[in-house]
Amino acid sequence: MMLSRVISENVDMATQLAEDLGYVSINRGQLEQVILNLVINAADAMPAGGRLTLKTSNVSVSEPGAARCPDLEPGDYVHLSVSDTGEGMSEHVIARIFEPFFTTKDSNKGTGLGLSICHGIITRSGGTITVKSNPGDGTAFNIFLPRSTPPDIDASASSYCDGTRAMPSGIGTILLAEDEPAVRAVTSRTLRNQGYRVIEACNGREALDAARAMSGQEIDLLVTDVVMPVLGGRELAQEFEVLHPGAKILYVSGYADCGAGLPSDEYSQGQDAAFMRKPFSPVDLARKVSELLTGHRYGVGA
Repeated sequence: MMLSRVISENVDMATQLAEDLGYVSINRGQLEQVILNLVINAADAMPAGGRLTLKTSNVSVSEPGAARCPDLEPGDYVHLSVSDTGEGMSEHVIARIFEPFFTTKDSNKGTGLGLSICHGIITRSGGTITVKSNPGDGTAFNIFLPRSTPPDIDASASSYCDGTRAMPSGIGTILLAEDEPAVRAVTSRTLRNQGYRVIEACNGREALDAARAMSGQEIDLLVTDVVMPVLGGRELAQEFEVLHPGAKILYVSGYADCGAGLPSDEYSQGQDAAFMRKPFSPVDLARKVSELLTGHRYGVGA
């Protein structure tokens, strides 16, 4: 994960990583999405520059209500901290920071789903994410994930091979419209690793401009967030279909209501469109893209 690519040159990034860090049970792609999101938010909080620090350590909690994180139950954890020397946050902002669609950024810089998705990923993995901040005094996000038993070598190797076979590769050009930088980075890398050419756009308007510029070239698939600033995924798709009538469409969203009732005419038209709810794993994404482009369907557990 090349974190230096998503921060500006005036931000100094430091790492303090434990060498004997324990194992955790969490999807790797989703954990990378969480880290990317926190790093990008930290960099955005330091427009004039500053210091961003990533720390990892093993921690043990002996009794409930420990000072480090009152919500943690006794046990062994892996601790990940992402801190910055930026603008900091008020108590009012901290109280709402994990709410869906809550954001302090400009309307053209995201929908405010990033931290909500991060919270969901960590809690579904049995962990806890907290934030500590004061105005003018920087911010620190702290993640605690339960330590798990290390896998034995044979089981790990078998699982890796199975995971490789479960990730179908492909060819073709994909236009990706996603306003959350961390989600866009992970999604783009997953698709490129599977052999696709990916054109990235940070909102629907930018994606539509790219589609128009490629009107004489083939785009095989549009992957678009449903809710975006400037131009939403639904409106983008309507314009896109005129420019590239043979292309497939994959809608994605972390907003619960967006996928309700699918398949429907609003989001899905036969085999030409589909919907995925965030967060999704790299394997699920690769399979859904392959299904749309090849027509081959993957059974549960296949």
